[in-house]
Amino acid sequence: MNVIFDMDGLMFDTEKVFIKAWDYAGEKIGIGKAGYMVYKTLGMSIVASYEIWNEEFGDRYNQEELRKYTKEFLKNYYENNKVPVKQGLYVLLEYLKNANAKLAVASSSPRWEVEKHLNDAGIIDCFSAIICGDMVEKSKPAPDIYIKACEMLNENPEECIALEDSKNGLLSAYRAGCKPIMVPDLWQPDEEILQIIKGKYSDLEQVKKAWEENHNRFRNFKPGMVVSDFASGFLFIDPEQKMFYLSNSKKTKLEPVVFKFSEINAFKIEQVGQKTITKTKGGIGRAVVGGALFGTA
Repeated sequence: MNVIFDMDGLMFDTEKVFIKAWDYAGEKIGIGKAGYMVYKTLGMSIVASYEIWNEEFGDRYNQEELRKYTKEFLKNYYENNKVPVKQGLYVLLEYLKNANAKLAVASSSPRWEVEKHLNDAGIIDCFSAIICGDMVEKSKPAPDIYIKACEMLNENPEECIALEDSKNGLLSAYRAGCKPIMVPDLWQPDEEILQIIKGKYSDLEQVKKAWEENHNRFRNFKPGMVVSDFASGFLFIDPEQKMFYLSNSKKTKLEPVVFKFSEINAFKIEQVGQKTITKTKGGIGRAVVGGALFGTA
């Protein structure tokens, strides 16, 4: 399993800290509380977010002064407070460690900030690769950062899961070819995002529980086992051959439609036999694993 983590709003509750920082900075530079700008720039790098600031305020604000007072607030805050860790982060990382998963971070924040938070939380050694906003040309929602993360993991994007909380981050992961899973923070998915995500969970602990449940179900499969009844036939599992197939008969296996799968705690169609079956919500793969982590596509 290969998992790429966003940072702000996903691993750490830092978006809410940034709201306070931009409220503080906005009042200092005379434009009033500007914490709401966090919602307009979720998932973006600092450079990309300043473009949104320019659209919002034009010449009514000074970028250098904004940066100065933002850093001033954050410095004072983190001198007196630990980085706020999101629920379930440690248990998910422990689960993935035991599963020998390859992990990376893909954060739009600058490298110094990412490394500081990961170090303060004691988890920097969990990740094989750390890619930050100042290491790629284009910010999320462009796919650059996830493409680079997959390259540094030496894995194909379609074999990588992306955990994200923002629209820009989810679009970035999807456009790179990864499997995006959402854990909402300040923003709930719209229809566009609901069409591309492979799952949505309230916190990282729920992600861990869902993956653990699917993995346990996979380990309980036996060769030739009839897993479930479907309108179009019966589904048989053969883990030894790494495939499952659909047959019109429970007793005989006539003209099966064969699907290969890979063991990543859920099923993924890699090859379809002579027939093509349209996958829909609640379709074959989703019914087998009893969840909607990746479906079968």
